[in-house]
Formats: sequence, C-alpha cells, structure tokens
Amino acid sequence: MHQASPYMHGGGDTRGGGESGFGSEGSGGHAMSLVDKLNTMSRVRRRRQEAEALASEARQAMEDPLMPITPEIGPVGYQLAEGDECSMLEPHSKEQPLVKELIQTLIEWINKELIDERILVRDIEADLYDGQVLQKLLEKLTGSSLNQPELTQTEMGQRQRLKFVLEEINNVLGVPDSYAAKNWPIAAIFSKDLVAILRLLVALVRRFAPDVRLPPSCQLTLVIVRKLNGVLQHRRQVEVITEATDTTDASMERDAISALVDCAVPEKLGAFQRILLQFVNQHLGKLNIVVTDLQKQLDQQSYAGSIAQPVAQQLM
Repeated sequence: MHQASPYMHGGGDTRGGGESGFGSEGSGGHAMSLVDKLNTMSRVRRRRQEAEALASEARQAMEDPLMPITPEIGPVGYQLAEGDECSMLEPHSKEQPLVKELIQTLIEWINKELIDERILVRDIEADLYDGQVLQKLLEKLTGSSLNQPELTQTEMGQRQRLKFVLEEINNVLGVPDSYAAKNWPIAAIFSKDLVAILRLLVALVRRFAPDVRLPPSCQLTLVIVRKLNGVLQHRRQVEVITEATDTTDASMERDAISALVDCAVPEKLGAFQRILLQFVNQHLGKLNIVVTDLQKQLDQQSYAGSIAQPVAQQLM
C-alpha cells in the first residue's frame, strides 16, 4: 500500500603449521611476540581506515550533481512545475544490508512492545504513517493514555491524529519544534517517508530502549529532482539515520581498542600492556580466567582461544 508523493524523501600469512593469530605455538613455528601482535592490530586498523576513505569518496561521488547516471524519476518528477522540486529514495537504497537490518530491528522492537495490544507491524511505512500505531506505542512506552478526541477515518482525520501524536512524542522526547520539523515533519510521516519514519523510531528507541542495538552508519540516498527551464535536473543527497559510532557498550569498547592501537608504540608499551591486561580480564572474567602475564599466558592455546573471538569482534 505504498503511495507516491511529491514529498517522498520519499589472504593472510601463515607461519608454521597450525600457528594461530594470537601466538599459539605450532610445529616448526615460533610464537608471535606481543609487539608482532600489536603491529598486526595496527595493520588491521590501517586497512579499515583505507576502506572507510574509499567508501567516503564513493558517497561524495554519488552526491555529485554532474553524475551522468540518470535515475528513475517516475511520474511525480515529470509533473513538477517550473522551479519546483521533489525527492525520492534512490533505487536499491532501501535494500542495503544495514538499512534492512535497521528496519527489521525496529519492527521487532515495536511488535514486542505492542504484543499485548495484538498489533503486528509488517511494513514500517504502510503501518505507521497515520499515527494509530504510533499512538499505541507511545502509550505503552509512557504508561499513560493520550486524551485524543474522536476522529473520523478520513484523510483529514488521520492527519489530525498524526499531528496530535507527533506533538506528544516531541514533548516526551524533549525536542524543539524546529528539530522535529526537520527530521520527522508531519507531512513526511503521512506520505510514508522512510527517512522520517526511521529517524522518529530511532529517537524513540534511544529514549526508551537504549539496550536495543541499532546498526551504526545506516544511511539512505535520496534523489532530489528539480525542474529548471523546462529541464529536470537531479542530484543525490545522503541522509544519515544512525551515526557511525553507536552508543552501545560494544562500540565504546571498540573505540577503546582503536585508541589502544594508536598508542601501540615501543615507548608506550608498558602503559599499553596495563590497559590491554584490564581489557582482557574484562572478557575472560566471564570464564573465571584471570590473566596476570600477557606474554606468557596469551602464548598458550587455551588462553589465546578464549580471548581470540571477543577481541577479534572488537577490532574488525
């Protein structure tokens, strides 16, 4: 039940048989020293930074208005009056893995919150645009009922209800009207604008369910079409839904590791080892394992195997 609208925003080295990446000894090989491990961590970080730089260049290229690629503008674009513009999602933008993960996470969260109301959301755009589900969700999150007057199920009635619900949400979130008008305006939500709907739901999750992990670096690309001198011109615009750095514990640990790798130089090795020892014991404490000597104990297969997976998850 999607409606078109002019508002639409919408291989690795091996050394010796069986040697592990954390310095376990293999037949015919030598255990990696701690400095070797730190150098490996630094190389991983440099490769990741290079990949992020390439991704940034790609995004800038997509935003270049002189790109020769012509998007599928659709009938809305051709109905524009002189000087007017409209926006729409770039084809395939919604199919990005991070976007799909974010949508699925939000749908699961809403359905979990509204399970007692027997409400099941399947389509995040078609099911939320009129404010009815948003009202039930806000009432559940705040534990209070909204004193909303009875409204008809006409388009005007739906708009009035959505306006009322969004005003209540903005009050609960404590955001200024200008911020709400920029990120989730009434007209955008009602026209099933995915960017606005996602931004609204992300704000609700971070306010009421901070333990829910949202995928970071989630973006949608819009195609902005404008009619000038009778010719349709277009440009691409990237809309950020979630920031590159999430606020979860996992991301904070990842940032800590990044900082440690930055200072992994010989003159700072002592301080680095102390901080790294604290990080290792934080993870191994769940297994009732205590590390007192990084060089000796991490060269043992049992300890290296225990810490390899959590450390790798933080670095990659």
